[in-house]
Amino acid sequence: LIIEIGNWVLETACGAQSAWTRAKPEHPMTVSINVSAKQLMDPDFADRVAVILADQGTNPESVILEVTESAVFDGGPAPKANLKRLQTLGMRVSLDDFGTGYSTLTHLRTFTTNNVKIDQQFISDMANDRVAAVIVTSITNLAQSLGASVTAEGIETELQQALVIAAGADYSQGFLFGRAMSVEAILALL
Repeated sequence: LIIEIGNWVLETACGAQSAWTRAKPEHPMTVSINVSAKQLMDPDFADRVAVILADQGTNPESVILEVTESAVFDGGPAPKANLKRLQTLGMRVSLDDFGTGYSTLTHLRTFTTNNVKIDQQFISDMANDRVAAVIVTSITNLAQSLGASVTAEGIETELQQALVIAAGADYSQGFLFGRAMSVEAILALL
């Protein structure tokens, strides 16, 4: 069932992104979509995504696939092959919850990611834990040195935002900026 739900999510998100682009072409937006390990292990996943992009009229460069480290590195060769194929189409890949799984330097050597999302547990501890702050800064520097952008997850306070800016993160996300919204609510904001 997860494959079918995942396909529905991809179709819905790509359709919404295309609608936003048609409504406000002067404000290009990207959409980030979580992808499950089971989807990545499906040998037909990349082909299915390419069809969805074409059917929805979605520019691949406007889509970011968010994947966990374990989904990429524990599923044999299929996950990496699927993601590399989708990257050749122009899609971007973000390693989600970075730092909580198997974050080894070998993974960063063997797989090109466009973005690293630092897990919120490190972000929430930055103000009171020097080690957490050093980890966030170090992950940021490493990822950027390898050509990836960095997103800090779980920003809930102005202090956390100031700390991740000081650490050099490229992007921030969290309740400080807004809660989840419907497609219609986002269109109204545009």
